[in-house]
Amino acid sequence: MLAAALDPIVELHIYDGKGGQDWRAFERIAHRVGYGVRDETVEALVEDLRALVVDMNRRYDTIATLPPELCPESKVTREIAEKRSLKLWPVLVAIDEFQRYSGHPVHGDEIVSLLTELCKVGPSVGIMILLATQKPDGKAVPTDLRDNIGTRFALKTMTWQSSEAVLGAGSYPAGYDSSRFQRSHKGVGILLGADDSGAVEEAVTVRTHFAATQHVQTVVGRALELRRKAGTLTGHAIGQAPDQATSAGDTLLDDILTVVPATEPKVWSETVVARLAELRPDVYAG
Repeated sequence: MLAAALDPIVELHIYDGKGGQDWRAFERIAHRVGYGVRDETVEALVEDLRALVVDMNRRYDTIATLPPELCPESKVTREIAEKRSLKLWPVLVAIDEFQRYSGHPVHGDEIVSLLTELCKVGPSVGIMILLATQKPDGKAVPTDLRDNIGTRFALKTMTWQSSEAVLGAGSYPAGYDSSRFQRSHKGVGILLGADDSGAVEEAVTVRTHFAATQHVQTVVGRALELRRKAGTLTGHAIGQAPDQATSAGDTLLDDILTVVPATEPKVWSETVVARLAELRPDVYAG
């Protein structure tokens, strides 16, 4: 999440089931945040995930209308993601202590269902999901959801069964068992699928970097300045409620900012119009 924070076009959605201090620093840059499992927080998470599923489908529709020269392989590139009017920038949803949300008596099943849908087809259009739990079993992270998560990371677990629940069936016979780590192995874990292959044989043992509170504050402070400069602070970070819709005027201004880079001090109106028509012919052609 700290790495993603330093990319000013990545939109961050952060929910912490525990509700402590670990994620509070991100409030300055996050589009959506939620802490604990109070009704209003869980309901906000559900509404957020519903909106992301709707946005995911819109993203596919948008890509389908882009001209081949802009999107030759029907994939979101860096160039496309930076065009603010297309609204195809990366979105990263991080949910810590996930078992508290997946096990919610009222909304748990829908949360799991929505996340499963996002994990299946969201990454192709820039929507990414990060789930963390201290209870790696089929109840906390149901099989249908877990099977659609391509990258796994297992820190120290108490049993080999828990290790396999994280890394997937076949990982233990293949020799990958995070229960063998000692308690002194702080931050050491088994990483699977980080090379996009998804094969158990590609699992590697790595040591993570510990980010103390002051380090997090430093990185988020740098991320805040990058986002201010890029004009990409949205949502919670600027006090904007989820139901505050974007006006048509905002869309037009976003489009003009997309087709007129900051390096051009002056552009003729007919040039702007031509570029707008090329960017979104369904809106501006003619």
